[in-house]
Amino acid sequence: MARVRLTKTLVDDIQPPAKGQAFIWDSEIPGFAVRVTPTGIKAWIVQMRVRGGKERRMTVGLCSKVPLDKARIEARKLIANADLGRDVAQERKEAREVKPEQNPSFADFADRWLNEVVERRNRASTLELRRLLLKNHITPHLGTKRIAEIGRKDIEDMHHAVSKRYPVAANRCVSTCSAIFATAMRWGLLDRNPALNTHRNAEEGRETSSF
Repeated sequence: MARVRLTKTLVDDIQPPAKGQAFIWDSEIPGFAVRVTPTGIKAWIVQMRVRGGKERRMTVGLCSKVPLDKARIEARKLIANADLGRDVAQERKEAREVKPEQNPSFADFADRWLNEVVERRNRASTLELRRLLLKNHITPHLGTKRIAEIGRKDIEDMHHAVSKRYPVAANRCVSTCSAIFATAMRWGLLDRNPALNTHRNAEEGRETSSF
């Protein structure tokens, strides 16, 4: 297929096809192209073969939303992952299809963690401390989120909010979250712990009524 070096001007000037989809392939990055529909919608796409697997075609983004330079960067990343054998298209498909029990809300998973992990392995005082931290500080911030959707920024935002009144308790909240996510990783629900390496407050003295 013919290739040209894609530019913003060239893409802006492309006219929609009468039917079907038109693809203009880039000469700079093999597999990178702009797709145009009969209604005039233009999108960046990348076509690549996963090492040892299938050929995949993925949409990088709409041309009206994603600048060409950023689309090239993303295309290169996707192609590099495919060369390493990572099937990003399949990963995204599976993520969309994940069942609720495989991606529970933070509140539901935290309750399970308390009952199946903390209650069995820790003293009653530790269980009560964890329960209060969750009830008063953590769950109000994270409870409705699905655990796989929680990122480091969510943890940092929670820590910052609690730190305004209870800096030491805020640190304990992060430790509690880290333990919860570590359990989720062991149980195969997560592949990373968003609470790791979160900034902690300096601890000086003890707090009163922090829970």
